[in-house]
Amino acid sequence: MSSNNENKQYIREFIALAYSDATELTRNLDAKAGAVFLLHGAMLSIVLATRENLLYAITKIFDFSLCCGILFVGLLIATFVLVLTSTVYLMYVIKPRRKLSAAVENELANDKRQMWYMPNSDKDKNKIRTNLENYYNNLISQDEDDIIKIEAYELLKVSFVRNKKMKSFYKAFACFMWSLLTMVVVAVITTVVNIV
Repeated sequence: MSSNNENKQYIREFIALAYSDATELTRNLDAKAGAVFLLHGAMLSIVLATRENLLYAITKIFDFSLCCGILFVGLLIATFVLVLTSTVYLMYVIKPRRKLSAAVENELANDKRQMWYMPNSDKDKNKIRTNLENYYNNLISQDEDDIIKIEAYELLKVSFVRNKKMKSFYKAFACFMWSLLTMVVVAVITTVVNIV
């Protein structure tokens, strides 16, 4: 019996550590997404500050060669599309697209005994659906296996969110890096054209 209790305690500690790790990673991804948003703003500021030089370069390149002008404008459009795509993926980092109940299949999803988060009342959205006395009685009636199951379900949900955010962030960051590369190429061409 003691071995079973030790095993359950180990399981609960494991779930608690995994949950903590997943939520910390999620917070880090949110912070990184904010930093990339900030870099998007810096890129936009640079483009707006140098728009006259950019327009002059476009005119000179088109005067030189129609093909080169089209390629240069295509590069500008590619930069804009990459920044826009990165922004969309960053929005998915901040607010994932799917409902958790659809993503994590489990009988606890609609179970009235689910104890982790208490939903708001159907009648008054500013109130919790249950009162303290009912919640306490429900909590006391749970055995350790029920609590472990609830904790495991919450870990699954947090892990799903973390995975979705991570995937979206990597896509956003890749688009950002490609947009940065194309912007550097545009800047070099614009500088050369404006010097010549």
